[in-house]
Amino acid sequence: MQRLVAVSLLASAFMIPAVAEAQDAKKKSTASAQEGKKKAAANGKVEQEKSEEKSTNRAPTIENPILFLIRNSKIQDDLQLRDDQKKTIRSLLDDLDGPLWLLRDTNAETGGDKVQAIIAKARSGLNGILNPSQLKRLDQIVLQAQGPEAILLPGVAQKLVLTNDQKQQVRETVESRRKELQELAKQVAAGKEKEPQEKAAKISATEHEQLLLILTEGQKKQWSAMLGKGIDLGNVQLSNIKAPELAPTDEWINSEPLSLAVLRGRVVALHFWTFG
Repeated sequence: MQRLVAVSLLASAFMIPAVAEAQDAKKKSTASAQEGKKKAAANGKVEQEKSEEKSTNRAPTIENPILFLIRNSKIQDDLQLRDDQKKTIRSLLDDLDGPLWLLRDTNAETGGDKVQAIIAKARSGLNGILNPSQLKRLDQIVLQAQGPEAILLPGVAQKLVLTNDQKQQVRETVESRRKELQELAKQVAAGKEKEPQEKAAKISATEHEQLLLILTEGQKKQWSAMLGKGIDLGNVQLSNIKAPELAPTDEWINSEPLSLAVLRGRVVALHFWTFG
């Protein structure tokens, strides 16, 4: 914000007898005011540049679907997991599904940090289960699932050595695609769009082409290497997390104590009663 420095020469108030002194003071004050304006303008420009740089460097909010992808059979087949690895991963997810379930109704503001902590724990566990080749491939699949906006993630942008101008162009391209998809969703909800998947694919293809125009040849090669071999995620269903175990209680009515393992494969109706 520029600060305007106002200097008033109140000759009568200060009883300045000499007009020359007043004129001299006015010249000095005018020069001081002009210098102040120049400094204020320069500072304002610097602050604006810092603000723009901060805006272009701001990390986007992009979900990491690793907790859902790693439990999907198609993804596991692509990673060429052994049976013992699948079993160990299932055990890891069982430990994480309980805390994850408790966050199902929270938003990014209230539960974002907790979700990130769970993802970090999952990643730490996977580091000890998967070999380097499998970990690299999993990272590639996660990037593909996150979409083109993943280019703006700090680690990705750093590897691609994106300039601030490129980041801004990517943001504008991604935002344009997002608005088009939102409009498409409205059209589908209103029953006005008969082929949404085809149109969505076209929107994404156009976005990809625009993003490639932003990147240099070297950046294109680096981005392609980071994505790896393409995998069709269109038919990959995000598996549901495991339901929490039935809370232990001192007394069961009309039944022996039950567990999820005992009820596995059976249709179960739960009735909740309150006693006042």
